[in-house]
Amino acid sequence: MMRPLAILAALAGTPALATCPTAADMTGGVVFTLQGGGTELHKVIRKDWVQIRATFPDGDASQLELFHGLYLSASVAIANGIPQLSEAFTYATETELQQWQPPRPDGAWDNATAGGGTAKSGPIQPVQLGDCVYNSFDVVLTYTNDEGYVETYRYLPALRTGLLVAAKDESGTQNYTYTDLRVSQ
Repeated sequence: MMRPLAILAALAGTPALATCPTAADMTGGVVFTLQGGGTELHKVIRKDWVQIRATFPDGDASQLELFHGLYLSASVAIANGIPQLSEAFTYATETELQQWQPPRPDGAWDNATAGGGTAKSGPIQPVQLGDCVYNSFDVVLTYTNDEGYVETYRYLPALRTGLLVAAKDESGTQNYTYTDLRVSQ
């Protein structure tokens, strides 16, 4: 028979199992780490709306608001912790964004408003972020008001948010690799 103290000693040497963030954690925020040192704090700010605060390796940051965690409404640069309101930009109104359908795998849909465009999604596939594995699917977005610009997101249905994995314009494609995630402190 093993004594309680011996059991505790044995467990102390066992590594802790990963605690993977869930949709409930999005209220307080989930931090995604990017290869190269940047982070993104994804946080639900109201029903169907996610705020992302991206922090770059140089210390600067930006704050974005997205409908369904995917469709960009507005952004503002943050320098030294201060929002640069003169650099704030609204991409689409809430009314325009509500014309977008919720993301779904293996689909195609569009939004004919000024803040709209087209979306095409792929099949469900696993994605590993640190020790956590989530179902995901890619969504390719084009925009009515910015022809030639294409974004690819990896959408995580369990967290109801998208991760920008590629942005393409006339100068080329910028890729982003996410390596880990954790619940915000």
